[in-house]
Parts: sequence; C-alpha cells; structure tokens
Amino acid sequence: MPTVLFGRTGAIQEAWLILTVNENTDNISVFEIGYYGAEESVEFAAATLRADKPDSPHQSVERRCLELLLEGIRNQTDGDGDRFAGYAPVLQAVAKHVEQDSNPAALLSQMERGVQPVTLSAIAAAILEREQGKLSNVPFEDPEIGKSLYSPTEQLDRLVARVYNLPPPPLPEMGAADARNYSNLLDTWVAEHPFLDVTGSLPSSAVFDALISTQALRNPTSAVSALQRELRRGASVNPFLSEFYFSEKFSSIPLEHIGVVYASLRSRLSLGDTASLTVAGSEDEDEEAALQAEVEITYSRPGSDDPRNLWLATEQVGTLYLGSHLEDVDIFLPDARVEIGPGSEAVLVAPINIQCQNLSIITDKVIVEKPSDQEAAVFLEADHFSGTQIASLPVIRDGNVVLGVCWPDSTAYPWSNFSVEPTVPEDPRLDEALRRFRKFVIEFRSHSNHGLARFSGKINHARMTKGTGQAVLDLMVEEGILNRSQTRYFLNIDRLSELTGSTYVDCAMRRFSDKAIAFVRKALE
Repeated sequence: MPTVLFGRTGAIQEAWLILTVNENTDNISVFEIGYYGAEESVEFAAATLRADKPDSPHQSVERRCLELLLEGIRNQTDGDGDRFAGYAPVLQAVAKHVEQDSNPAALLSQMERGVQPVTLSAIAAAILEREQGKLSNVPFEDPEIGKSLYSPTEQLDRLVARVYNLPPPPLPEMGAADARNYSNLLDTWVAEHPFLDVTGSLPSSAVFDALISTQALRNPTSAVSALQRELRRGASVNPFLSEFYFSEKFSSIPLEHIGVVYASLRSRLSLGDTASLTVAGSEDEDEEAALQAEVEITYSRPGSDDPRNLWLATEQVGTLYLGSHLEDVDIFLPDARVEIGPGSEAVLVAPINIQCQNLSIITDKVIVEKPSDQEAAVFLEADHFSGTQIASLPVIRDGNVVLGVCWPDSTAYPWSNFSVEPTVPEDPRLDEALRRFRKFVIEFRSHSNHGLARFSGKINHARMTKGTGQAVLDLMVEEGILNRSQTRYFLNIDRLSELTGSTYVDCAMRRFSDKAIAFVRKALE
C-alpha cells in the first residue's frame, strides 16, 4: 500500500536513507513542502481550520478573518517574503487563533477597523506552546517532571545555544532514565525546531531570527555575542528585533542595547515617518544619581498629532554602541563611553549631537549626510577620542550639512577642518543657561513633519526646564523666539537670529556670540 511519511527535513532525510538501504529500492521519493504564497496561505489556513472545526456555522466569516489576518501579517513582514507569512507553522497558529475565537463576527469587525489582533509575538508564542505539547505523549518515570520541561523559555535558550554555538543549558534535576530519555528527545526536537532552517543551526526567517536574538541579548551568557552579531549587520539591521524587544513591558534597558534596538525600529519606518533617540545622563552632583540616564525614543507618522514616546531608564555604566549607521540622535552622557562602528564606513545622518566622556569610531571612513535640503549639523564632543583606523578626511555629501568635532587634539589631521572651540563662560550658572538655550533650539529638527515645530511635552519636560531652563524658556517665549499653540512650540529662526545673532548650526556647535550670551544673561536677571 502506498505510504506517506511527514516530517522535518532532517528526519525525512534519515528515514529515506534507512528505507532505501534496507528495502533495497529506488522508488522512494522525497517531496519538499515549501513556503506558501498569499493565496495558497489562505487555502492552507482554511483547510487547517476546517479539519479542526468542520461543522462551524460561521465558515465564510472565519475565512474572511483568515484572509485579513494573513494579509496584515504579510504586510508587516514584507521584507521577509514568504519565509514567515507563508510558513506552515505560522499559518497553523493563525488558524488556531480564529478557531478559538468564540465570536468571529466581532473579530472580523475589529480587523475591518484596522486593528491587527494577532501580533508576531503571539504567533511565536503559539508555536512554542505547540512544540511543548510534544511532551504530552512522552512516558517519564516521574510523571510530574514533564510538566516543567521544554517550556517556551527553555526552547529559546536552547535555540540561542545552537545558533550562537554555545553550550546548551543544563538539564533540570531528574532521574537518570528520564534524563537519558529527555536528552535523546532534545537532540531531535531542537535540531528540527520550526524556528530553525534545514541546517538546524540558523533561524528559518528574519522574524524568528529577531526573537532568538532578543533572547540572546537578555541572556548574560550570550549577550556579548548577540550584540556583536547585531552590530556587524551595519545598515542591514533586523527590522523585527525591536518588535520582540519591546513586546514585554519593562521600564529600563541596558546602555549597550539602545543603539541596535533603535536602529531596528528605524528600519521599519515608512515613507514620511520619523523617529528620534535621546539619551540624557544626569547632571546631578550626587554620585549615585549621576550614574542614572534617561532614554526617550519618539516615533511619529505624517500628519499625526499624537507621537509615540517610549521612556526608559538606563545607566551611564558601560558603552553605548551606536553601530555604523546612525540618524537623528541626541546623546548627552558625560560619564559614559560611546562607540560608532564597526564596519568599513560610518554614516552619520544629521541631526546628530553626541557629548560623552569617551568617543570611539572604529571604521575606516566617516560619511556625513542629511535627509532634507535644509541646514543641519553633526556635532561630536568628548573628553577622550579614539579613531586610529580613520586615515582619510570625513566625506560631507551635502553643502548644507555641517560637521563639528571637539576633543583633545581635534585640530590634528583628519579632523582639523572640522574642529570647533565651544563657548564656555566662566560663570557656571551662565554656562548652564547657555546649554539649556542650546538644548531648546536643537530640539527643533529641521526635517520634522511640521517644519520647525516640537510637541509641548518634549519642550516642557523636566530634563529641559531643570535649573535655569525654565527661565530661559520663558524668555524665549516672551521674546517670540518660540511661539506656542495648544500642542506645539514653533521656532522662529528670524527672531532667533535677530535677538541672539545665532543660527541652528551655531547652537548645535555650542558657538555663542556676545549677543547670545547677553540674551541668556537677561533670563537670569
């Protein structure tokens, strides 16, 4: 009788070898089930749903739910082709979600309003739970032990070990016979996990790669390897990393992870979307408080009056790795190290402002760009600088973007043409007020959706108005440099020039004329 065997690639290849040798026959064929296209994905999911729920009175509504869900997932993972949206385990997870919904009409109505009720994280979780279900038919001497084995977290830790070529996690405490049984099962299950490709050592899609990478970043034994792997991607960052990294609610982030997570988020921006990163270290004189820092990631869509702001805490301990392609960042970490690279070149897309204790650029070349035709600046300032690999002058790709650097020996080649001497008054209170004045001005990114505008919450934040900041802000509003609406502040660059003799670039480079100093001094009176 004709027989069909189903299995993952490794198991099928082994079975084929055994059968062809033992049966001494050559008529055993191997068929590969590949990734499904858009139409085939719907048919597969619908067939899966009908097999589990054959007598449903809502078949047409459920099919429409599947169509919209899979369309949304396909749009969300467009850069991954069919490798995720057309992957059988993913389609089974989506079908299971529709099957378990007690009110498919309400689900359909929700999706028709633009809501996507099934996230990438939910799909991944469903697949992990299904894999754990394999234990239900495994006979253990200790029947209780099976309830705690092969959990989603354990699966991910074992996948991390396999992808990053690290020792696997130790087995939980159990009897010798159960340990042998479970070890044999793991040898097969992990190698043929749905998150891995046919080699059993690499992720099967960019989506699963992001989930495994997120787990690796959060595991102390693999965090360094995972971070270096993400940094080596350069501009080809994984767009799904930020999706999984932020899928769980938390209030802090390691300083080392900020750059790769922000780069991932930026890689998912659509045309017209904007995102910015601010990392601000504490200026408190208290030693413990001075180690704290605040992270803000702002994301805005065209025409939106409601930007998304993500606030996180971090510490000025360690290194902030920004990768080799960075855009729209404002970093103030007076007690921390910042590294740009690795790679053959570092691309800095204005506006960029970095002030730190130690700055290191580990690329061969520096390229400065900007995304619009308006004036913009890149300013790098540090107490100590390392850039021994750089042997050529920085490349400025547009005449309207200005590069300024400030560190010991910044007047030496290849930085001499870009070296800046900031204005530093002897009066510490006046120096602080000038920093606040500068901060208010450079917040108005020249390429934002609404021109020279910023949302009120950004300008009124305690980080901006602390110390002399409120007095400076009040004077800027009173004199018409800043104008207020209900939700935004607007920068009047003509009034800024008239009253302070300053431009956006002057402020970015911390170059202040006597007129600007006199204006700020007035705020302190």
